[in-house]
Amino acid sequence: MKTALPTDKRFGLVIAVLLLAGCAAPKVESGDLLSGTRWSLVSFGGSPILASESTSMNFEKGRLSGSDGCNRYSTGYSAAEGRLKIGPNIASTRMACPAPIMEEATTFIGMLARTAGFRLDGERMTLLDGSGLPLAALKKTGP
Repeated sequence: MKTALPTDKRFGLVIAVLLLAGCAAPKVESGDLLSGTRWSLVSFGGSPILASESTSMNFEKGRLSGSDGCNRYSTGYSAAEGRLKIGPNIASTRMACPAPIMEEATTFIGMLARTAGFRLDGERMTLLDGSGLPLAALKKTGP
């Protein structure tokens, strides 16, 4: 036989769940210029890429998602004042694609993990490593 919790205990349980959910929410930096924007990969280190139209980055309030050219991915991020931290845990689908696309996708995901900053120039974004060297160039495709 089930018994219902008293109202005051249910209220306490709801508060506890809400507090835990708030702790799990990604931290959104003030001054996040990337939130609400979408980008498409143009090049790695100045070299054009094979899956340029499908390799994407969608930034939304501390969540980064998109396509690596073959698979969908999702992770957290924080961005402020030219700094960009992505990950560390990147979830991804596991579909098979032609070998050159798979290699490019692996390079892209690895590049995300090494990204330490970004530079905006109009409709272009350059991802930077910890030394400030360019990793990749992207073009803006949405707000």
